[in-house]
Amino acid sequence: MSESILKALMQLFAIIARPDSDEGSRRPLVKLFLNQQLNKELVSHYLIIFDNFYHEHQKKSQNKRAKTIASSSVRVLTICTLINKELTLKQKIIVLIRLLEFINSEGKASEQEYEFVKTVADTFYIPYSEYERLKTFVLNTTGNIPEFDNILIISDTKPEDKSVKYLYTKALDEPIIVYFSEMSNMYIFEYYGSEELFLNGQLILKDRVYALSAGSAIRDAKRNPIYFSDIVKAFQKESEKTKLLFEVNNLTYKFQSGKTALHKTNFTETNGKLVGIMG
Repeated sequence: MSESILKALMQLFAIIARPDSDEGSRRPLVKLFLNQQLNKELVSHYLIIFDNFYHEHQKKSQNKRAKTIASSSVRVLTICTLINKELTLKQKIIVLIRLLEFINSEGKASEQEYEFVKTVADTFYIPYSEYERLKTFVLNTTGNIPEFDNILIISDTKPEDKSVKYLYTKALDEPIIVYFSEMSNMYIFEYYGSEELFLNGQLILKDRVYALSAGSAIRDAKRNPIYFSDIVKAFQKESEKTKLLFEVNNLTYKFQSGKTALHKTNFTETNGKLVGIMG
């Protein structure tokens, strides 16, 4: 993201925060967003920018609240319109997720804060149905299975609902729930337990939503991996899965001395499973 976009996003976070919000609970979420975009030095730089915008906005809000709400709505719309063309769809989804976490960091967001975030979603051209699914997913802090499509449970126990997709992993104290956003082709997940899990080496925080990318892996402290490719495969319908067949016929090999190293061998393998082998 460019410097101008990041500054605009810091202003957006600050404007959306209600007048009586607690900076101590909001700031870590801004930091989490920045950590996924920048190195440590730049994270500190943009946190200072956020602090300045936040304090400035809070001061204005406390003096003229009614006028400030109207003014803030216009500013939110202006900022989102400005950055809309420069952000990819996946970046917009991440911004929306962080904003939802941001306004709910104290346990409950105000109606006005939700209106601000809804304005962001509308300006980013994110359909209402997708916004509602993301909102439900982000606000789900109990580990309940969301009642909409494209949900995957990663656990050692199959869910009772047979329509929910399932991927086995070694015992966790709580499941990992993954949502596949078809419109953005994104896999996002949340972990509700207290065991140490890592995404690409970074500690996964409880009740925070993370995006998966190609090549990534979720691991526990014992390095047991859950690969991105396994998650993608678990979402695929049987008819969509690529059928691979690897067949070897009459394979032989001799050393330069003429001695046979490998006698005539035949075997067939499909989708990683050995079907048959014959010497």
